[in-house]
Amino acid sequence: MKTKALRAYIPMYAFYILYFIYLGTSSFQSRYFSEIGMTDSQIGLISSIPAIAGLAAQPVWGTFSDRVQHKRTILILGSGAAGIALIATGFLSGFLPVLIGMTLITVSLICVIPTANSIAMEYSSTLMGPLRMTGTIGYQIGAVALGFVLTASLRGLMQIMGVLMLLCALLARFEPPVKGHQFGREKVSYIAVFRDKKILFLLITLLICTTTTQYYNTFFVKMLGDLGFDNATTGIITFVSIFFEIPFLFFSHKLYKKATLWTWLLIGMAVNAVRFACLGFAETLPLILLINIPTVTVMGCFEFFPALYLNDAVDEKLKGSAQSALNLSFAGGAKLLGSLLGGFLGDTYGLQTGFICCGCILAAAFLVLFVPCRRLAKAEKRPAA
Repeated sequence: MKTKALRAYIPMYAFYILYFIYLGTSSFQSRYFSEIGMTDSQIGLISSIPAIAGLAAQPVWGTFSDRVQHKRTILILGSGAAGIALIATGFLSGFLPVLIGMTLITVSLICVIPTANSIAMEYSSTLMGPLRMTGTIGYQIGAVALGFVLTASLRGLMQIMGVLMLLCALLARFEPPVKGHQFGREKVSYIAVFRDKKILFLLITLLICTTTTQYYNTFFVKMLGDLGFDNATTGIITFVSIFFEIPFLFFSHKLYKKATLWTWLLIGMAVNAVRFACLGFAETLPLILLINIPTVTVMGCFEFFPALYLNDAVDEKLKGSAQSALNLSFAGGAKLLGSLLGGFLGDTYGLQTGFICCGCILAAAFLVLFVPCRRLAKAEKRPAA
């Protein structure tokens, strides 16, 4: 490997592993909020109201990403601001102060993954799979390590997360200088991404499907606590749940070519309809582990493959905006719906009932979207790989 490429790859890999270690620790946030006295409804509000601010901030970050001289500037600003806000929020208590802190964190973080993905895919079209695999390992490290480090209490969680994000900001300085394609050139509106009917259909489909994912992300760890699992066991469950992302990502580009994106979306809907419905009834460790094996399909079908598709489908001037729009769908709108509605549902009927509802939503989506997805799949049918 050439020295120049090596110098670019090392900070990218380091950034991904650190950021996903952060994400692994963040899976304990709902339990942390419960520990400091929040109800399920309040946890839902703390997760969803900041998503509204994120919805407003995402187009701004996306446009900035395409127009800034170097996209790594976005990573430095977003990661650094989030790190400071996380550390400060860790010293707050009470619903309103924590809500304000989480809003600042969300607005800062909403740009990080779409920008990091855009840099990786533009720097090397085959780099995304290995980088995301590194991230999966980081997520596992974060989830397991935190469960053992903060076994008795999650006090200090936010400060740990803040330090991780400040380290990410430092690493981002050394990422490759991928330019915004509108820098010094004709400016193209962020809205242009949504004028393509196929891309708009994709984003709406992902909004529906990942609303259930955001419910899972917000309340799964909290549900495990309600079922009596301690932090260490929860970390192990999280580790096992995403283990199969590693072999998946190793073969990800080959798998991507085996079928169209629209077929993969249908597979994701069908598999996770069954998975979420089953989680609504699971209460023992072996059963929960077994049911969570297909978790990889969420990342693959609803996140990774759509990112690859958009990178190929949109004009180079809108690559950053397209990744931003993807994040807007599942980290903005879907998080708002999944967290807000899920919190009230959990308080009223219980979190496990919420998972059964998630399964029903995905089953209904599969039935309604089957015909249009099959039509798109036939129109874009790939030759045998």
